[in-house]
Amino acid sequence: MPKGQLLKRWNDWSAGVGHLVDDGRTPGMYYASGLLGLRGELRPAPFINTSGGTGNAIAGYTTSGSTAFGIAAVALQPADSGTAVSILGDTGAGVTNNTTLTFNGGVTVAQGDNRCLVVTVASTGGSAPTGVTHDGNAMTSIGNVSSGSTLTLSLWQLVATTTFASIVVTFAGAVDIVGLAEEVINVDQTTPIGTFYNHSSTATTNPAAEVVEDCEANSAILCCIATQNVTVTPPSGQDIFTIVENSTIRGAAGSFKNPGLLGNPNYHFQYFFEESETADADNPFLYAVRGHDEGTLGVYASKIILANTNFGNIQAGHHEISAPFATKLYAGQPARYQGLWFFPAGNDWTPRELTTVGSTTVAGDTLTAAGSGFAPGADHFANLGPQLVSAVQDGTNGGGARILVLDGAPRTSVNWGSVFQVGDKNERPAGLRSLQGASFVLNREGLFSFNSKGRSGLVFEDLRSWPSTFKNGVLVPREGGLLFRHPSGLRSYLPGEPPEGLGLDSQILGKPLPPAGPTEVHGGFYHGVVVVGDFTYSLYQQDPNTDSALILVTYKNQRGNVSVTQSLGTSALPAVPDLNGCTVVLNGTPISSAYTTPTLFFGDGSDLRYIILDPRASPFRARADTHRVNISADAYMSELRFTEPVDLTDLIIRTSADMVSGDEFQISLLVNGSADDIDVGPPAKGSGTRHIRTLDRKRVRSVVLHMNWTGTSAADRVPPVIQSIELYGKPTVGGEEQ
Repeated sequence: MPKGQLLKRWNDWSAGVGHLVDDGRTPGMYYASGLLGLRGELRPAPFINTSGGTGNAIAGYTTSGSTAFGIAAVALQPADSGTAVSILGDTGAGVTNNTTLTFNGGVTVAQGDNRCLVVTVASTGGSAPTGVTHDGNAMTSIGNVSSGSTLTLSLWQLVATTTFASIVVTFAGAVDIVGLAEEVINVDQTTPIGTFYNHSSTATTNPAAEVVEDCEANSAILCCIATQNVTVTPPSGQDIFTIVENSTIRGAAGSFKNPGLLGNPNYHFQYFFEESETADADNPFLYAVRGHDEGTLGVYASKIILANTNFGNIQAGHHEISAPFATKLYAGQPARYQGLWFFPAGNDWTPRELTTVGSTTVAGDTLTAAGSGFAPGADHFANLGPQLVSAVQDGTNGGGARILVLDGAPRTSVNWGSVFQVGDKNERPAGLRSLQGASFVLNREGLFSFNSKGRSGLVFEDLRSWPSTFKNGVLVPREGGLLFRHPSGLRSYLPGEPPEGLGLDSQILGKPLPPAGPTEVHGGFYHGVVVVGDFTYSLYQQDPNTDSALILVTYKNQRGNVSVTQSLGTSALPAVPDLNGCTVVLNGTPISSAYTTPTLFFGDGSDLRYIILDPRASPFRARADTHRVNISADAYMSELRFTEPVDLTDLIIRTSADMVSGDEFQISLLVNGSADDIDVGPPAKGSGTRHIRTLDRKRVRSVVLHMNWTGTSAADRVPPVIQSIELYGKPTVGGEEQ
């Protein structure tokens, strides 16, 4: 029997997260990551899966002026799929008008296992070196690319080096030479380097970019460039290791911090759509558009399998929506019109039309060619009844909105109506959506509406005084209205009514400080948002200084008068300064080819991840719907504050009978505002359903209960549940505060 009286019983978590202080009425938590709460149960959320398949990484450089260039990028393949390739250091040197260049480099035994030395050579003229050696040993040519007779870039490799020694580059005739050496470990010793992706250009001001299409998980991408004597700068997310120059030639080599299936994490997913194979409606795919917040190296799309076999795998290849260009181009919202998907490509660029969806890889698709000199061009597309609408920032062609004539061809310029301004034409539209016979444009000035007659008006102008820094924004239909992202939170708009707040910060504007220890949740930023049925899924960045984001689901409580937010886990945002999108696919068959199951997709660092939901697109899957659950999660309960000090005596945890070997719920307490998170005895585990823990905490004025879940099972199963937690204590008599 407990030694004290019942102070608190936690047996209802149905109000979700965001409730800092326990008021005795609200059955919620303060913070959770991967634990879902209902009346009578706190359970781990469905498992976060990682997409497999063939990745692709976008690498490149911008230049300070017009230059010829040769660029190449390769994947450094891992020796062990569980160990990431690591680039430890670099050396470099240059020489003018000579047949040889000698400098030092190499990977020593002490630096690690599975060593590889990669040497990049940039030179004037149109020929590659006749050979490169390290410590007298011949290196193997990876490949070379030339820009006519102006310059040449070549890559060389040697595995299993053991010393830091002389590297000698030899040419048939005298040229200007730059050499760079990259020291790499954890590289496959049989096939250390993937395909040599490369191209070149004569004098141009356009950025140089290359797409590597054979990325593996834990591979690293090495991107090298040879230019004339101009400054080269990598995009954010791509490290620069070495730049060496002389009077006529410059060489640079860089890589990515976060090796993964999708290489550069700053090339992040923003827009998604589903489409089945043209010849087989039962073979669906997800297309995911990737852009960069700097807008320099183009826009690309990946193709993901949604059929049951290999569900979630990324198909080989990529679609180039916008090529690298001197004028910055950003990802835009595609739209389906008369059975075909159209990608916007920016002002003065012809939209790309996905004419055919092939049965497997990107190579089987048909995407119409790019073309400049197209008026008007578009940054975003949307549907307005049977018509197509576009919005574009001012540029070569006038900025504003346009409406396609009925049954018009989007790639035919004269089929677009006259432009009319929707807000400041010089502001890039962040979102475009149609609703109830009108269309809405979101930009840095506010939310504007227009109809088929071209009449526009301002709906919400708070963005003019508090603009978003994101190039793209959230503008999605919800319950007969629109949901859009404002820097202060989500806003729900119904035509004719002022926008209202929705989400974590909408219930209470003035928030007390949390005690030390718990992860703070209020005051963050929303990224991608998608509405499906009764549920709104979003990526929520709690702290602008980190890339961590909660994966949230929001829905109305049983009375329908208050929104509830729960957390399915966390994600590492690929690009903090820009919108990171998410989507729920509805035509996929992840569980069985016999029926479709909604699935949430989102980017996580250099990977694409997904969570399988229930048939209603809810994360609360049924007992009969056995499924894999998260193997790590935690939650902080709302802070209990006592009017008088108490001595804590006992804690009783009741769990369901669905616990299996490896399942553990560990309870800990943070008392009196301290950040010391102290475990309460051993974890609750095993088949028993009642777990008693003795406490000896004196003079407690406040307490936060912290719940940690860990599991080891990778099987489909019924989720284990905490049914209740009871805290016992008695009034303090003397003693010291703990």
